[in-house]
Amino acid sequence: MMLLSIIVPVYNVEKYLVRCLDSLLRQGLKESEYEIICVNDGSPDNSASILAEYEIKYPNLFKVITQENKGLGAARNTGMAVAQGEYITFVDSDDYVIDNAYRFIYDQFCRDKRPDVVVYDNQWIYTNGSTLIDPDAKPEGKVMFEGNGAEAYNQYPMVCVWSKFYKRSFLQQHNIWSKVVVCQDELFNFDVFQNQPYTLIVNCRIYRYELGNETSVQRTAH
Repeated sequence: MMLLSIIVPVYNVEKYLVRCLDSLLRQGLKESEYEIICVNDGSPDNSASILAEYEIKYPNLFKVITQENKGLGAARNTGMAVAQGEYITFVDSDDYVIDNAYRFIYDQFCRDKRPDVVVYDNQWIYTNGSTLIDPDAKPEGKVMFEGNGAEAYNQYPMVCVWSKFYKRSFLQQHNIWSKVVVCQDELFNFDVFQNQPYTLIVNCRIYRYELGNETSVQRTAH
């Protein structure tokens, strides 16, 4: 059973991309349990060559889609359209995820309860693109909120899409897609939480958000 689809929009991130993709290989999931969908959104740098190497080396895990530059929201939608996992998550291609984090999130919070959304935590970092700030970090944490997503939305900030697992069937049921506009994360989450998803918020700081790349897909939305 495919548990998770990881959607990675790629634009102008050659300095950071290997770090990101390598971190996704260390999530404690079997190849049959997840897929990494990389959408090359017309990146003008060497990102396409890097993606090709990973697709060749891990053909059962990486799915690379190349399209003309359409922007972050459109790239995410391209990935969502082909995703097969029970859950979907998003990763910006200059960020990374600590080892075994997605295995932990699924086993601890998704396997039994099957929530529509799991919200986890992140840490902001500023690096040169190659440094893992805490290479021995281990995922841990517990449920801080369980219940109606509309209530959660009023209590907690729900800005970013990369700090969440979304049940794919819930997104399909409510026809939720990324808006191809500025602030698409906030609009996407508004669409999600107004439909009252069964939501878990957990204090697991597993995602590392890179502040140092001024030309990335997320920072510029190209």
